[in-house]
Amino acid sequence: MNNSRLVVNTKQLPYDPNRLLPDDTNILVLDEDGNLSRRSTDSFPISSINRRQQYTNTEISDDDRMETGIMSTVREDEPYSETAPIANNLVAGILDAETVAKHISKIGKTADASSISYLTLTLPGYGLRDISILSNYTHLQRIELPYNNISDLSPLDNLSYLLELDVSNNKIRKLFDFWPPCNLKEADFSFNLIEEIKNVDNFHYLQKLILDNNQISKIEGLKNCYRLQHLSLAHNRISQIEELDGLPLKYLNLRSNQIRNIENLDSLQYLQQLNLSCNQLESLAGFPERLNFLEVLDLADNQLHNLSDIDRLSEFRLLRDLNLRGNKITEIDDYRLSIIFKLQHLTILDRRKIDAAEKIESKQMFNPSSEYFASRDHMTNVVFSFLQDHRVQESTLPNIETPYPMLILSGPDGCGRIELAHRLVEEFSEFFGYG
Repeated sequence: MNNSRLVVNTKQLPYDPNRLLPDDTNILVLDEDGNLSRRSTDSFPISSINRRQQYTNTEISDDDRMETGIMSTVREDEPYSETAPIANNLVAGILDAETVAKHISKIGKTADASSISYLTLTLPGYGLRDISILSNYTHLQRIELPYNNISDLSPLDNLSYLLELDVSNNKIRKLFDFWPPCNLKEADFSFNLIEEIKNVDNFHYLQKLILDNNQISKIEGLKNCYRLQHLSLAHNRISQIEELDGLPLKYLNLRSNQIRNIENLDSLQYLQQLNLSCNQLESLAGFPERLNFLEVLDLADNQLHNLSDIDRLSEFRLLRDLNLRGNKITEIDDYRLSIIFKLQHLTILDRRKIDAAEKIESKQMFNPSSEYFASRDHMTNVVFSFLQDHRVQESTLPNIETPYPMLILSGPDGCGRIELAHRLVEEFSEFFGYG
């Protein structure tokens, strides 16, 4: 038997596809507006004979099919106009309604609470080039379109309620090339072709912006982002830290750029995590004297070589994680103990947890207590006492024939007084005895 498809209009013909026994015919469901319903993607199979019996228990003519909303069956050897364009569109990189229907999710109330709608669209790695159809999905709040070939975001102009946008790994050359939704909070434009930070002035509610792996050479255009807390510009061409004044940043990532000097960070009073690794820093001159909330600092793979630079970080009482791997400073003798002693609040150094033994050792090395000195002196005396030959030199006697006077041996415990007394009695029995 040849496979066939039945197209059913749910507005005209009530039915329960889940009741149908699987056979050789697929039912495609149309919604009330005549559009292909998402329920079609489940492809409910049923034979033509079973369908007639379950819905009408009678034979149905072609005229009856039209009146009841059942269109004529389509054989596999005939072209099917509803599905063929979908495949062609995907090959051409054009996003269509059916693809959206398959990847839309998270049902919830719309932003204006007027109705229920799908709020999230996720389409990674589909080779999309044209997303014009998204202008019709005005209630979307989260869109994820990474790993595509998108270069134009203007279809997002109508998405007034958009909160999160991920268009990483595409071919976008212009940042925010669409009319900004006023409530956009998070945006990921990493791995694109962006050269300038522009068109950000109207994104007053933006909290997180990721621009890693682009071609940006200057930090600019962010002064009106009053709520920006997370900014990542790793793997770009930035040579100077600038135009960040007054931003409420908690996280700043400038890894793998061309920065030579630390500057213009004084106003970032809420900063908690700072990444300046893989740059060209030779010293920490210019580092702010006080970043009261700084917890994580990554300075790996620079050209730092002087331990005195670390003294600039001693006032950061909340600093817990410091990374200096890949710097010349790590080649200095007792480098790790020196850093642990200078920054006693650290818990992680160079991605390795600091244990209690290291903290004690660093303190003993660079600031030992008087008790520590006394114990070291005692240990030295004990060692020397065992190494020296215990005998009385003849030169200390006024006359070799003169008997010894009373001899009292004194000294700290462990210095060998008892052994010396025994040897004196044994070797000079005519002069010494036990009193």
